Amino acid sequence: SKDIKYTGQIAGSSLDISVGIGIGNEGCRVKINLPGGLSWGDVQFISAIKTNTGDCALATELKSSSRIPADPCKPAPCVLLEIIMKDGSKVNATISVLPFCTVSCDCWIFQQCYTNYTPNYACGIPIGEPINPYWAGMKGMWRPKASYAYNSGRTQSDNIREDGVFTDFARFTWENPAAKSPKWINATTITKYSPYGFELENKDALGNFSSALYGYDHSLVTAIGSNAKYTELAFDSFEDYPPGCNDNHFRFKNYTQDTTSATSHTGKYSLKVSPSSTSFNDVLMDPNCIFIPIDDITDPTTLPTIIPPQPVYAHTVVDCDCLGPFQPLPGKKYVVSAWTKETTIPTPTPGITNYTVPKMKISFSSSSVVYTFAPKGNVIDGWQQIFESFDIPTNATGVKVELVNTSSNRNVFFDDIRLHPNDGNMVSYVYDPVSLKTLAELDANNFATVYIYDDEGHLNKVKKETTEGFKMLKEGRINTKKINE
Repeated sequence: SKDIKYTGQIAGSSLDISVGIGIGNEGCRVKINLPGGLSWGDVQFISAIKTNTGDCALATELKSSSRIPADPCKPAPCVLLEIIMKDGSKVNATISVLPFCTVSCDCWIFQQCYTNYTPNYACGIPIGEPINPYWAGMKGMWRPKASYAYNSGRTQSDNIREDGVFTDFARFTWENPAAKSPKWINATTITKYSPYGFELENKDALGNFSSALYGYDHSLVTAIGSNAKYTELAFDSFEDYPPGCNDNHFRFKNYTQDTTSATSHTGKYSLKVSPSSTSFNDVLMDPNCIFIPIDDITDPTTLPTIIPPQPVYAHTVVDCDCLGPFQPLPGKKYVVSAWTKETTIPTPTPGITNYTVPKMKISFSSSSVVYTFAPKGNVIDGWQQIFESFDIPTNATGVKVELVNTSSNRNVFFDDIRLHPNDGNMVSYVYDPVSLKTLAELDANNFATVYIYDDEGHLNKVKKETTEGFKMLKEGRINTKKINE
């Protein structure tokens, strides 16, 4: 059921074949050896495949539903091809699995300990690896790239039924967009797409970027930012943990075990930081990957220089091909916000009006600048907010975000952590990780609008977080009439 592509070379009684199964990311290289004195010109057809775990003398026919057992750290099994020669005789040709066979295929399993090339599109593609850009979602998909608006004068009179007609018009030259009229203004250019088809970043006519983050297995939008690039937004609500291997835009992924449902600012989970402990997230910054159009992909037409040869791939991954994690730009001002809560051990102390234990620390690689932020403002329903701005040093090559518990006898919880440019804006969303219903929407100040559902899944309450606490915006009930009621 898969597309099989192969290349082969005959040398005497040996046939050296490179086989690619599927899209090209599963491949093996095998050599088929005829008994001495025979040549492939005398072969009529292959009649059967025989196999045994080790002893070729005991090889039996492999049925279509069978699989060849293989241990990745033991020699490959004995595999024979029963071949009918043109004179009617039968011979057994041996199959040698060459060292770079690294992938288990659906029909034949050939595998050895040597791992020269193991692409994994689901979990990210290493820089420098050859890939098929069509399979990786970089090419071959029809989707909007740019939109244009015609900028022209309009007729003006006192008759509103006739006003607003273009004073001139030139059609858009689809056959040659470069020759279009200068009055066609590039209103929007989409600069990043998710491999799952979602638009992640666009640029307007003034060069301002807008972007979106997706979570919950790349199915739901979790944040939208204006005047901010995709790599300048960060949000973590600790709901859809543990994160997948390709879901690391901004995650405290090494602290999955510390997420807890004991308390939360929004949603169902928060991150617990034990007494005298720190949780941190390291982010590397790469100012060179600022703007790469989605179709700026070089397609070499020659076979990649990989020895032994691989199936032909169309593109070698470079750093700017990747969507990129959170990578703030050096020399720019950013805003960080989060919600914190502290509790004494073992019994929580009620009535605390200001938290002094939780801290958020931001430091930089190649720079001695360190920021330490504490929560301030009113304690709202047990949570207090950190909301600060900071400048990234021009020589910074990385940023480290630390969630710190300075107490020896109190637990600290963090939730709804966000970072974005100071001259930008951001809203974010929290969902139920099971039902995927919207649980909260966090506004530009990181204050929540909370949605509460009844046992049947109907929305019955909407509450808004303010500096004076939560206020009820809407409340309702839904009843289904029972039979004979």
